[in-house]
Amino acid sequence: MYELEAFLSLVVGVAYLEAIVRGRRAFAPLLAAGLVLMVYTHNWALFFCAGLAVATVIFVRERLGLFALVAAAVAVFYLPWLPSLLFQIRHTGAPWASVPSVRDLIEAPGAVLSGDGAYVACVLAAGVGLGALVRRRPSEERTTILVFAVATGVAILAAWLVSQVSPSWATRYFAIVVGPLLLLSARGIVRAGRFGVAALAIVIFFWAGYGFQDNKENARAIAAGLGALHPGELVISTHPEQVPVLRYYLGPGLRFATTLGPVRDQQAFDWVDAVSRLRRTPPRPTLDRLVASVPKGQEFVVVTPVFRDYRAWRAKWTKLVWQKSEAWSALLQTDPKLRLVRHVASNEIALKVNYFKPLQAYVYRRVG
Repeated sequence: MYELEAFLSLVVGVAYLEAIVRGRRAFAPLLAAGLVLMVYTHNWALFFCAGLAVATVIFVRERLGLFALVAAAVAVFYLPWLPSLLFQIRHTGAPWASVPSVRDLIEAPGAVLSGDGAYVACVLAAGVGLGALVRRRPSEERTTILVFAVATGVAILAAWLVSQVSPSWATRYFAIVVGPLLLLSARGIVRAGRFGVAALAIVIFFWAGYGFQDNKENARAIAAGLGALHPGELVISTHPEQVPVLRYYLGPGLRFATTLGPVRDQQAFDWVDAVSRLRRTPPRPTLDRLVASVPKGQEFVVVTPVFRDYRAWRAKWTKLVWQKSEAWSALLQTDPKLRLVRHVASNEIALKVNYFKPLQAYVYRRVG
């Protein structure tokens, strides 16, 4: 999704340059189509649309009519999705997100460019290469730079302001501005001459060393530590959204449940009213019903998060998950019908280095 959004933002940036800045109307359909695909790919593209609108009003007012036609086309094609958007706002949102700070706002472009080193190099090159150009008399190149800079800034600021009221801040969502930032950085590197060549070398150095890291959870290691489970064995996850990844590593044929109760769809988590549903689900009756479904003498697995960095559990949803997990752990440890058989966890070095929200597993046997 986010790779597609980044690619579309680059297409939209080029189409906007040709259609609105240079006045080549033949590119207007491409601009409209690109924006439609962006808003359907991710709702945050609406912030980018707002940024382009503000930039057009300020710097390309003579083609405001053409931009209005493009905006009208985007609105018409987006209209069928509007009820879904409103439903998502009311019932889903992003309850796992925290309210972003001013520091998050400042560091947002750096997150888009994959690290502080590449970000600093691009900023320095842009400052050297584009600073003097911006101070010159109006020109097409100057307008292009200002348009992309303002559109990007407005999009990020709008997302930050909205997230103060309804938290939905995630750096991956800034794929919507990858295109404009790349175009700005590229132009700055070209204009900076030798300094730009050095900046480009730094960017290539940091990007070449970029690699994917599985640093959120250790479900694969936990699954390997548990070994093969019996068909129909119960697996309870006190972090409800972890069920799909546990199902992936543990395989089919198991029964899954969470602090919300039995899970019907093991390959997706239903975020609709998740916070209110979890708040309404009482721990003791839910656990008793699940334990009652396990025959006497048989085992079941309980997977819980390792709460080692409480800053990662401050959002509305994650804080509730933490509270419910602690309550369930206390009930399991004091239930006379259960006996702890074994505890499966990653070693301490792995927990400190590799994982943001590690998991651990407890195997219980029903004895009463």
